[in-house]
Amino acid sequence: KPVAVIFDEIHETINHKRVRAVAEADGRVGFETAKTAASQREGSGVDRITRSAAATEVSRTPSVLFRCGVTATLLFAGKIRNAYVPLDLVWPGGFGWSYWDFAFAYCGAHEGEFGGLVDTGRTNVDELKARCEFMLQQVARREVDEHMPPTRVEAVWLESGDLSRSDAYVREIARLDKEAMRAEGAGACAAKPAAGAARLAQASSMKKGWVWEEIEPVVRDGGKAVVFTARRLEVERLAAFLEGRLAKEKLRADLRWGHGGCADKQRDDLQDWFRNTKGPAVFVATGQAFGVSTDDLKSANLALIAMLPWEPGALDQWVGRFGRLGGAATVVKVGIAAGTFDERMVVALNIGFGTTKEFLNSASAISGKLASFEDREAMLESILAITRNTTPDGGSDADDRNEGGDEAE
Repeated sequence: KPVAVIFDEIHETINHKRVRAVAEADGRVGFETAKTAASQREGSGVDRITRSAAATEVSRTPSVLFRCGVTATLLFAGKIRNAYVPLDLVWPGGFGWSYWDFAFAYCGAHEGEFGGLVDTGRTNVDELKARCEFMLQQVARREVDEHMPPTRVEAVWLESGDLSRSDAYVREIARLDKEAMRAEGAGACAAKPAAGAARLAQASSMKKGWVWEEIEPVVRDGGKAVVFTARRLEVERLAAFLEGRLAKEKLRADLRWGHGGCADKQRDDLQDWFRNTKGPAVFVATGQAFGVSTDDLKSANLALIAMLPWEPGALDQWVGRFGRLGGAATVVKVGIAAGTFDERMVVALNIGFGTTKEFLNSASAISGKLASFEDREAMLESILAITRNTTPDGGSDADDRNEGGDEAE
């Protein structure tokens, strides 16, 4: 019988709905283990419980005396409610025997205006941090890097002459700016990060020429390249552009793309393909879908981060896909577009330009800061303060509203 359990990538178990209510024939209400969405579709033939529910069953095994969770993702980087299940797996019942206990204690839970539970707040943060201190251990980035294969990270400054013209996202940015102004007046700020993310997507759409210039020699040498962006629509547009350039140059390369809209089976197949292909190969994907919890991209010779992630700490995660044991020596390049929202993100996140060590240390420092609850909010607020009333080209918000462009997904 097992006496110890280690949960790898424990952040994947954030779904707190591990049981569901079932109406019995006699009118009573029963409960059953939560099942996946595919299992609930009529005629699907699938019968699986959710990842969180399965992990809970393992954690509750009577013979288990030691429980450990491992992750490179910040548990508290999003809503505090996302930390409940990972904490409950390593200390069953330590933070309440039900999610409701945790939500009312630490998430400021209350009944919504139209019913249901509103659990997106944060309360008693100091108490929660104090309770977590004895059970959470953080490993320094430099300690991890000492045991990893060489991965050179370069921050590449792209002048205006290196950028492609793009009118994409202009209407979306104008709409989100208006929503942010209305939300600010109402005391909310949910629309502000959306406006910032749209500006980053606009900057990314201007880097396709740079992406091609970096990828072309890799393809000619029979190598493998990965391009990370952060928008589904941008992935498809960039893949189509690269396909056209490959055809124009009469270069043969297996080019595929993927994002969060792909089914789980398709995403698994894409990762298997990239791991097993000999090249030349190009994979274009969103960092959210393929930049976390995978070892299958470590055979890449070149990795390009075309869009800076809005979520603090995500950059470390994306870069970490290529510095894995058993992987190839990968060059990772992060493109920074001059005169765009990228510049403001560089200032806010303190991304360094220079040696690889300086860049990694700056990125590591960001993750360390954001490990606490208040620091993440402070970092996002500093980004918003820097970018308030500015646009990617340095003009005013009014300038953007007078231009046309494609509405992005």
